[in-house]
Amino acid sequence: MVFRGGQSTEKVTVEYPIGHRRRRDEGIPLLLVKFERNLRSRLSPHAVERILDTCADQQRLEEMAVHEFVSLFVVRATSVEGLCRAGPGSRSSKTIVHPTVGGKAMNTRHYFPAILESGLRWAARLLAAALLGVVAVIFFGEGGFNPLRLTAVEAILMTLFLTACAGLVVAWRWPVLGGAISTAGLLLFLTVEFAVNGRFPKGLFFYLMLLPGLLLVLSGLVCGRRPAL
Repeated sequence: MVFRGGQSTEKVTVEYPIGHRRRRDEGIPLLLVKFERNLRSRLSPHAVERILDTCADQQRLEEMAVHEFVSLFVVRATSVEGLCRAGPGSRSSKTIVHPTVGGKAMNTRHYFPAILESGLRWAARLLAAALLGVVAVIFFGEGGFNPLRLTAVEAILMTLFLTACAGLVVAWRWPVLGGAISTAGLLLFLTVEFAVNGRFPKGLFFYLMLLPGLLLVLSGLVCGRRPAL
């Protein structure tokens, strides 16, 4: 490799990469190191040692049934309150840990918060989509509105309401942030309406607009209280 300044590196020729079959003597030790490193990132030390000992014994490995070998890699919990990634060699392990989204092992007791969080988030998203559809029909069905014709109070109310709508759109990507923006915008809208007119708006629509934001924030709280894995 020659640089612009005239300097150059030494000439190095690599005919075969480390994974090539002609460099098997060099590659296998590195492969074993990688294998052990990845095992230790998922299993207990005792489980890793059992797997390594089994793989190192050629005769034992050939005589072992397939299901017995595969069972060495099953992640188990030592107890309901114990580690979620305890090794299969633990004699007290009775509960199989099931994988969840993201590839992390999770005990059965962790299922409910995850399902609740997902249910709240998707219920909020679907309700938000329906409400935004109604808003779009009202605005575009009446030919839109001219912001120059709005009074100062009407302009403030319209800004707060559109902020609440924008929060529901943002919530599809960032649920808690979007839910907080939508809830805050609509609460301010209702506050200004009450301060100006001495009463809250009639009808259920504005109060239904509060629901998706609250559900999204609640889903974030459920996620934050989920037991660490």
